[in-house]
Amino acid sequence: MLVALTGCGNIFLSMTSGGKSPAASFKLDEDSVFNDVQTRCGGTTAELSSTKTPFLVADFTSLPIVVTGKRRDIEYKVEAIAKLHVESGGPNPGSKIDTELKSITATSGGVDMVKGAIDELIRPDAEKSIAEKRGTSTSTSVPSLTIIKLGKEEGPYKGMFCAVGFNLGQADNKGGQKGALSFDKPLPLALNPKAGIDTYSMELGEGKSFTATVTVDVAKKEGLPAGTEVPVTVTWKKISSDIKKLSGIPTTMNLPKISSDIAYEVITKTSGKHSLAKLGMSSRRVFYVNTTEKNFAAIVEFSEKEEDATEEVPPTVLVRD
Repeated sequence: MLVALTGCGNIFLSMTSGGKSPAASFKLDEDSVFNDVQTRCGGTTAELSSTKTPFLVADFTSLPIVVTGKRRDIEYKVEAIAKLHVESGGPNPGSKIDTELKSITATSGGVDMVKGAIDELIRPDAEKSIAEKRGTSTSTSVPSLTIIKLGKEEGPYKGMFCAVGFNLGQADNKGGQKGALSFDKPLPLALNPKAGIDTYSMELGEGKSFTATVTVDVAKKEGLPAGTEVPVTVTWKKISSDIKKLSGIPTTMNLPKISSDIAYEVITKTSGKHSLAKLGMSSRRVFYVNTTEKNFAAIVEFSEKEEDATEEVPPTVLVRD
């Protein structure tokens, strides 16, 4: 199975309270805190609470995703392109991914295979793998009042109001398969590109770690059974804003020059026997931000190799259009 064709997971940016007006949730003694927070978040009260206009919109196109492998005496190479649309807030929050198969080449015994043989032996699995990655993802956002209260507590949440988007769960519908996860504590899985360098320095600094238990609420066909609980640790770390210095990129991948002045990576690990691949979460995600444009320059996604996969999982490099 060509399971490695796209590593794009649930890149959903939950920066608002899911359509409910944040201001309506605050008591008078918290107004000053909220006014400070909305400025740090990069938006006004109207923008943060709007159910009609998204707080953030971003479209990305991936670099070619190349998978090579071997089946019996056939060596093959499959190339695909992914497109990602992301909205935070507004009437349709979530992300949508579409993947297009660009080319397939294969050899058998060192001889190039003809198109007919490729279409019969390789293309069906490649098409199936790509179809399984197409679809939508949404996230369960954390109410603004909860974020304010968490930000006043000691520990990793202290002072964390705007730099990241906290989620209490995620759900996706890809390839006709639905899956849903819930978190017993808010997890920060995405960066807020509107926050600004001062906010990142104040809230994230050089990095922070968070822990939670993830529960499988709706199981996918090849995922973990419903009810499975998996402890995870999510670690943020500030890294170079030069994407060409990013580790873990294959030498064959030609990274583009992007306009970014700050970058953070977020690494997710499980502390049990279950893999992130089976859980349906990415293992590593890197966010590159252009703080002048208040938007992403690029996002790089790494996924674990599934236990029964024969191909290595290439990273997905998504560059904003």
